[in-house]
Amino acid sequence: MALKEVFQHSIALCDIDPQLAGVTCKQVWEALKTAYLNRHEYLDFFLDSKPLKTETVGKKEKIDLEIKLSGQNGSQTIVEHHELDPEKSITTTIDATATGTESQLKIVLEEASEGYALNFTYSQNLDESQSEQSPEEKEYRQFLFRAWAWKDREICKAAAAQLEKDVSARTVQ
Repeated sequence: MALKEVFQHSIALCDIDPQLAGVTCKQVWEALKTAYLNRHEYLDFFLDSKPLKTETVGKKEKIDLEIKLSGQNGSQTIVEHHELDPEKSITTTIDATATGTESQLKIVLEEASEGYALNFTYSQNLDESQSEQSPEEKEYRQFLFRAWAWKDREICKAAAAQLEKDVSARTVQ
């Protein structure tokens, strides 16, 4: 089965904070990388994160993280495989064993009319033989997409806060 795009949206950083229109691509990248890899520090359902493996292949950095998530029946642990293409994108793959189906999130850093935007694309390995979705399944998917959009906005807010902190630190020096 191949990964199939199921949800995509973009968030302009200047929509989070208009003062971020003048930051550089490198500044946005460093803030995004820090905020994304440390989601457990500001998103309640990410309880903890532990690095398992890090390697550099060419310009790309590959990082495997063990993530502890909160859930209705206690916590569960998943392994995320991240591929970071500097100043371009972060691709996160979660194995099928953790979520029932293999899934992937790709965050692409894009130039926007004012500054930069983050484009989020979610893909999943879907069972093509499965019949039409029931109304309950469709409703659940819409709920899931709204939750993903909310989480992505929180990631953008954290990146914006990191950017402000980084820019403030540079002006003090």
